[in-house]
Amino acid sequence: MPEILTERELNSDIIKEQVMLLETSFAHWFLESLIPYSDAYDLSLKLYHAPFLYFSINEADEPVYSYMNLRAQNRFETSWDDVPQLTLRETTVPESTAAVFLFTEGVKQRGKFMNYSGTRMSRKGRVFRIQNTYVWAIFDAAQNYRGQGYLEPLF
Repeated sequence: MPEILTERELNSDIIKEQVMLLETSFAHWFLESLIPYSDAYDLSLKLYHAPFLYFSINEADEPVYSYMNLRAQNRFETSWDDVPQLTLRETTVPESTAAVFLFTEGVKQRGKFMNYSGTRMSRKGRVFRIQNTYVWAIFDAAQNYRGQGYLEPLF
């Protein structure tokens, strides 16, 4: 089980900036907020402890994970400290790697995708499915592509 981040860690500028970027990009594509929040710290707390799976990958040609909430860390069997070293390729089953990379390129071009379902693999090699997932392209205020966000709701 991953080590849970403290409130102080969740209040860091880096994490607050990351969750605000994810939130503003989500709201841009889906025209609504992920969850109600009062400020960046409140959003950081709520997303990290949310009951839904929430993660993002960066914009690299070989994407690495840039954020995982606690539920995602549990599913991927990884810790917060290991998230920035975990690559998208490492978490795809070999027979679906090409399809996953093709999908991410499509999201980058289209901006969003709803109801994505796919297979992923944890750090320990356990295969699991993500279903009914919202996937969206993340752009910063200068409209630079910064990666993609994934949200698997509870329904």
